[in-house]
Amino acid sequence: MPIFSDIPSTAVPRVRNAGLFDDDKNVPAHSHPEAEIIFTIQGQCTIEAGSKRLDGTVGSLFIIPPGTRHNQLNHTVTQTLYCEFHTTDEKYISAPRVLTLGRDYWLERWLNDIVQLNSMFNSILADGLLTSIQLRIQQLENDLHHNNRLPLPVFRASQYIQFHYTEPVTLESIAANSGLSVSYLKVLFKRHFHCSPIQYLQQLRMQRAEMLLESPYLLVEEICHKCGYDDPSYFCRIFRKKHGLSPLAYRNRTHSP
Repeated sequence: MPIFSDIPSTAVPRVRNAGLFDDDKNVPAHSHPEAEIIFTIQGQCTIEAGSKRLDGTVGSLFIIPPGTRHNQLNHTVTQTLYCEFHTTDEKYISAPRVLTLGRDYWLERWLNDIVQLNSMFNSILADGLLTSIQLRIQQLENDLHHNNRLPLPVFRASQYIQFHYTEPVTLESIAANSGLSVSYLKVLFKRHFHCSPIQYLQQLRMQRAEMLLESPYLLVEEICHKCGYDDPSYFCRIFRKKHGLSPLAYRNRTHSP
């Protein structure tokens, strides 16, 4: 008997099947009444879905509507995470398509978790994770729409800062990871973000500091290090410059009745 089968589920979508494909052989043409997402984590493949031919590599997400006959032609050893599910969401039932999302940490992690939960017949948690995956896909699509207006090196630089703001980050490291010179990086950031790369970094760190200060569980010194600062005194000066009061005073004001 499936685990938690007696618990009513109102979750939409509902997972029907999920797994990991890891091979260089082709997947023969087939169809099923559920929609399907296929996320490529290694290799290259082509999926023929209906009348469309969709090419993908690492970070490609294929969306196959219900009842669509499709195959998977693998050009090398290919790993894909797939999930078949019932849904009424128009984005998953209208037409086959492929999204280039990059090797997203959360998407890959949650799909792996769904594969494991599906093997354990834990449909309730699998459905909940799939809802999170759909929200993540929407978030990534929105980011793609926004970032399509950014030059690729600027997008890479902003992503580098977002992923590494808790670490020591310099203008030189940002430039090196974006493929730009330091001077041109500063020009492009000013043009597209109306601030310098370091100001962009400081904004992210301050946002994180504000969030952490709302909780009583961490000392100010601990928050300093979690936000990428080595020197608590410097952190306090930067915070005071932005807010007009110290981190501790900010916390006390936040928690005051």
